[in-house]
Amino acid sequence: GINGTFTGMGTSEFDILPNNKVVANVFVYGTNTQRYSVILDDNGKIIDNFQFENLTGADQRYINKIIYSPSKNKMYAYYSSYGTQFSSPVMCRYNLDGTIDGSFANNNKYIPVISEYGSYDADLTKVDISTQRIVTIDFTTDKKIIKQYNLDGNPVAGFGNMGTVEILSPNSASGFKK
Repeated sequence: GINGTFTGMGTSEFDILPNNKVVANVFVYGTNTQRYSVILDDNGKIIDNFQFENLTGADQRYINKIIYSPSKNKMYAYYSSYGTQFSSPVMCRYNLDGTIDGSFANNNKYIPVISEYGSYDADLTKVDISTQRIVTIDFTTDKKIIKQYNLDGNPVAGFGNMGTVEILSPNSASGFKK
């Protein structure tokens, strides 16, 4: 960038990778569908020859956010359902070289995540990645559905019914915080 500031593109979602690199989800001003995931080197320059592999049935320009997990040394990406074959947003896992980790979610390569109300994008307030788990929560008209996965994308068998807990609630959209 110029004096540490990028112009001509915006970003609000980024994470720190090993060796002080940064993975950022950027967009070109004037359009909301031209998003790109880039890696910045430790000098703040975009690594020109780095490219993320497309998840089958999608394009990397529909990635909402990428999060780095030091415990797995992998990157987790949220794909929008817009412009993809998916009926809801999904999460996949990338290796640090930008290739899709085919072993994620028992070789399925992705897990479904909740969409933002009125949007095709993943609702980042209803999914969390910790050092040991991936957790999603969904609100329906009468219950909250909480799912836990291990960092390999497989349901945690000891949590609820094979990784899923349903909490009955007549007003499920209120009073629940991470």
